[in-house]
Amino acid sequence: MWALLVVILAEQIVLRCSFGLDPCVGIAAAILMIAAAFGCILAIRGYAEQARFAVLLAVCAGVGVSAAGLGVETGRSAAASLSETPISSWSFYVTGDARLQNGRFRMRAQARKDGAASTDVWLYCGERLYLGMTVEGVGRLQDLGDGPWAAVSRAQGVNAAVSLLDVRLRSRRTGPLGCLDDMRLRLIEALSPSSSIARAFLAACTVGDRTGFDALEVDGVLRRCGISHLIAVSGTHLALVAGACSSLLERLRLGICPRIVLLVCATAVFVLLCGAPSSAVRAWLMLLLHAASRLAGRRNHGVSSLCAAALAMALLDPGITGQLAYQLSIAAVLGIYIVNPYMRYILDTLCARKNFHAGPLAPIARRLHALERGARDLLALSLTAQAVTLPITSGAFSELSIIAPFANLIAAPPIALLTVLGLASCALLPAPAAQRLLLAAAEPIAQLLMALLSALARPWWAALPVFGFVRPASIAVLVLFLALAWASPELKRGHIASPLCCLIAFAGIWYAGNRYFAPARICVLDVGQGDAILIQEGPHAVLVDAGPEGALVEALLRNAVFHLDATILSHFHDDHYGGIADVVGAIPCDAILVAAGSGPSAPGGLVAAAQGLGAHPFGELSYLDEVRFGHFLLTVVAPTEEVDGLENEDSMFLLLSYDDGERSMSALLTGDGESGELADVLERTDMAGVDILKVGHHGSEGSITAEQAERLGPLYALASAGEDNPFGHPADRCVGILVDSGALFSCTKDAGDIEMVPTAEGARPNRCR
Repeated sequence: MWALLVVILAEQIVLRCSFGLDPCVGIAAAILMIAAAFGCILAIRGYAEQARFAVLLAVCAGVGVSAAGLGVETGRSAAASLSETPISSWSFYVTGDARLQNGRFRMRAQARKDGAASTDVWLYCGERLYLGMTVEGVGRLQDLGDGPWAAVSRAQGVNAAVSLLDVRLRSRRTGPLGCLDDMRLRLIEALSPSSSIARAFLAACTVGDRTGFDALEVDGVLRRCGISHLIAVSGTHLALVAGACSSLLERLRLGICPRIVLLVCATAVFVLLCGAPSSAVRAWLMLLLHAASRLAGRRNHGVSSLCAAALAMALLDPGITGQLAYQLSIAAVLGIYIVNPYMRYILDTLCARKNFHAGPLAPIARRLHALERGARDLLALSLTAQAVTLPITSGAFSELSIIAPFANLIAAPPIALLTVLGLASCALLPAPAAQRLLLAAAEPIAQLLMALLSALARPWWAALPVFGFVRPASIAVLVLFLALAWASPELKRGHIASPLCCLIAFAGIWYAGNRYFAPARICVLDVGQGDAILIQEGPHAVLVDAGPEGALVEALLRNAVFHLDATILSHFHDDHYGGIADVVGAIPCDAILVAAGSGPSAPGGLVAAAQGLGAHPFGELSYLDEVRFGHFLLTVVAPTEEVDGLENEDSMFLLLSYDDGERSMSALLTGDGESGELADVLERTDMAGVDILKVGHHGSEGSITAEQAERLGPLYALASAGEDNPFGHPADRCVGILVDSGALFSCTKDAGDIEMVPTAEGARPNRCR
């Protein structure tokens, strides 16, 4: 186990830092020399066992570093060659199943030149290419860049992306592998995964094809429910196949050795028919090691089998250590072996009750108790898997499923049944009529399951976004759990129930306080290069603009906002409305308000998101319309006529005031309006003096003039802009004008979320992160 962890860590450091072969050889040599010296010191002091252990780990680290360095060096040179030669001179051998993204298929492939494997690439194509195919064609190289996707790709050993525009040559593997490829293709075509949700489940569970989920757009529901691992082909599916094969082989009255060999071969065929995903390969290698242990007359040890299988995979292909499926598979199975017994013990202690074995209802009571025990064991497995994989999933996904343990309880039995039906339908490929009957039988099961999962995934709290402290906190929770297992091997119900009740009560009080008793405030949210202003008091919360896509929900939840009365969109630029799509299914929003006349011009993506929220058609606000909530009043002071909302000049200006008799605050929110639009507002009104000016257009050079700043006289001038944005926002000229007028200037790219609260003397800052 320790050797595996050292190899994974060493290989990932090399891959993520893109160290070449020369520095890696030096690093490996240094590790070995340090370990040798340390081992000698330990041996001299009488710690021979620890010395051997240290040297072994050093050897593993050295081998891992060298293997990863060789892969980086080869991939780097191949990527350079790809950029210097026409794509049409290369061939691409597809090594991974296709996924449907934005109408195009993405596959993992080996780029080859002159018949030799060179490097792994992402291959994008308008038509689906299947595992084992070799293709040539006309295309272009796409730079991975330096963003998160590039880091993830390089951690998997992928060094480039190629977009094939015209596929001119296709060929398939020959021999036994070619026969398996043909059989898999026939199975996928027979199952037709994109035609219904049942067929999508069957194809995913039996031949590892997930394009049906992509086409039907249900991956989001599965992710929010945390059940994707039940569908991915892994040890559970292999166990079903192995069990069926074992039953058949026992009837043949063969010896133990032939039976084991045939079982290993049969399960290997199944893994290849599934496309050989890393989780299935890991499970098959564990089965192989278990079979070898039986033949050798040795006791099988699950953790050792797991780690030996995973170690072999990591050394043969360093890039696999960066694949999420590999990491989750190893972590989950390791947790099941090590952590699950204690988790099951905790649930048994918490749910312990007196058993009644007398009376006429005793048989029924015993059966119910057996069902309860089975559900408890399944819940323990789900909790264990989620806990041990949390440090990985919190960093890889944008959501953390809260309902996963209960969704797994509901989904596991029907998914197992669908898997059996899928395997049977594959076996009935030569008998289409019987196969169609099985597929028809699967339809109501899958539809009912999907309806239940959709209902579970609908509440905003079903899956919470991951941000900031969540990953370190998840690691801390796992460490505390393991510490509890070590320090308190024996527990009483009170030891578990009391802290659990306190935790639930604390969470309930915290939620109620933030949801219904929030203090009055204006908060300019840090959403990057975009605008999102939160106005909140008590149970009321209104959002002015929604920022760009991908940032809003995290910003709202880190400010403990769980419900929006309304979102007011100043205009239809994506850095002001893009976040609406993120809110769907995450945070309820009762209404979306736009400028009068602009509703018909709303972009299609915004309309779809509003429909998902149940907030379409839009409400429209006209000149001098008022929005009241709590002690806040928002008044529309621009535009004066109907607009289409497509230009900065169409931005809605809102004059905000707050007065509860003791405290007050005023602000002018200007969207992307600049000095020209602001001049019109000042000309029409007697506005003279506001506490807060939300600077227009992110503080662009033309957002305000010195005369306008003097007339408004804001105490605080706030801008929202992204760090290192390409527009230079906020402009030095704008900042200078506002500072010279006496305003205190602050921008989200420097200060983070900027919160202002009312006082007896007007607005004052409460928090700048």
